[in-house]
Amino acid sequence: GAGLGLALAFWTVPKIAPAITVYLPYGAEIALDNTVVIFTLAISVLTAFVIAAIPCWQSSNVEFLRMRSGGSVAGKHGVRGALIVGEIALALVLLVGAGLMIKSFSELGQVKPGFDPHNLLTLAYRVPRTKYPSGPQQAQFHHEVVSNIKALPGVIAATSVRAVPLGGNGSRSEFLLTDRPEPPISQRPTALLNFADPDFFSTMRIPLLKGRVFNEHDQADGPYVIVINQTLARRYFNGRDPIGQRLAFPQLQRTGEIVGVVGDVKQFTLTDPPEPQIYGVLAQNPFIFTSLAVRTSGDPLKMVNQIRQAIWHADKNQPVWSVHSFDEIIGTQSHLRVLITTLMAAYAMLALVLASIGIFGVISYSVRQRTVEIGVRMALGARTFDVASLVLQQVLIMAGVGIVIGAGAATWLSRYLRTQLYAVSPLDPGVYAAVSILLAAVAISACIIPMWRAAKVDPMVALRYE
Repeated sequence: GAGLGLALAFWTVPKIAPAITVYLPYGAEIALDNTVVIFTLAISVLTAFVIAAIPCWQSSNVEFLRMRSGGSVAGKHGVRGALIVGEIALALVLLVGAGLMIKSFSELGQVKPGFDPHNLLTLAYRVPRTKYPSGPQQAQFHHEVVSNIKALPGVIAATSVRAVPLGGNGSRSEFLLTDRPEPPISQRPTALLNFADPDFFSTMRIPLLKGRVFNEHDQADGPYVIVINQTLARRYFNGRDPIGQRLAFPQLQRTGEIVGVVGDVKQFTLTDPPEPQIYGVLAQNPFIFTSLAVRTSGDPLKMVNQIRQAIWHADKNQPVWSVHSFDEIIGTQSHLRVLITTLMAAYAMLALVLASIGIFGVISYSVRQRTVEIGVRMALGARTFDVASLVLQQVLIMAGVGIVIGAGAATWLSRYLRTQLYAVSPLDPGVYAAVSILLAAVAISACIIPMWRAAKVDPMVALRYE
């Protein structure tokens, strides 16, 4: 068994290691080394000794006549029953963990990022400050790049933004509501602050809820305008119309007028809780670094070279990086959860199979040991249903104890999964109930054949069994 396990490990570990190492510190690796091999062999030998020692110890305490008459020590059944209870409890712990992860992954799959990620490409670049030293020059370069990309066949829309959603960038800023007394510095509210050109909301397909978004009239020499998200409007204006209200930004030393309210957007990860967001006009806040978002009619990755050429048409020495489709970005954010869910589900299914085999073996052996008892019962008038109930009762007791113990252990251990769960409680009653019912059904199914054999015992054959 240990040899087969190690052979399977040597084959599978190199295949799954790359999917795990990306989440580990730089330089860390996952591989089978001598320590793993020695530990596996040592624990296997120890297990073999324990498995052999228990029946050896029991056999040494059995009287010769009782052995000859087929009698058995009650402790045998107790040890076997305890092993089955342990298997069921372990299976329940693993199944609960897998169930929580599967439900969490299902919930995460229904999360809306706040924009339409399909057929959408993003990339980043940074213009050299020595070549474009002033804000107007930087803004003009960004505008020229976007115009070149829009002219490409197959491009539906394009936009420039300081920090593209889910791109890994973003910053927060303090803000003040000018119609209220200024709070102490430690109590100033904060919000995600981003800067985008007028086509940002239409390109990303972020819904406009009230007012307007930026337009071509919002230029560097025009009134300083901002757009806020739904969460900020709800939290700080409490039903009042925020359009026309003003927010001050101490770090920017600017005050902007709210001209629109848009939907919430996930800026960093899909699991981000709703938080206030503020958007300013990129032309009024130029910077050397920017990201592009390009919506295409087909697969956006097939247009990467054309988009690069459009950027180089504005500046042939401009480097470009972080080229990804948003479908790829969203998929990457789910990789770790998919990996954990898959591994836990595989281990849970293995534990479930082992528990089923264990239940089948113990009940089959128990039926054989009780052949005479069953024959006597049937000779005295017991019905098939009574015999089947006798076997089923034994299984349900073991399954019930195992489920109770496993539920307690799962309740304690599942808290360590909290950071990997999204919109699911570690104590989700639906998952616990479903897993308990599944284990009970598996336990009952595992005893169907032994139960059928017991019900078919011929009383006369049973009485002549010895």
